[in-house]
Amino acid sequence: MGSTVGPCLNHSSQVPPGASLFRYCDIRCKGGFLYAEATSANMTFTFITGKGDQLYTATVFPRHN
Repeated sequence: MGSTVGPCLNHSSQVPPGASLFRYCDIRCKGGFLYAEATSANMTFTFITGKGDQLYTATVFPRHN
């Protein structure tokens, strides 16, 4: 999935400190992309700039009851 860059910070005060691990806003860039890979063991999200540079990776593990 792709998106355009939005430099707006109108709601940034509503995000708890330390909760936002990823914010990329370079108005010279053409947005960014998310690559997601799901397996039975985990799901990995990789955030990529419009130029193809990897910015951040997060791994999420299954919830257990």
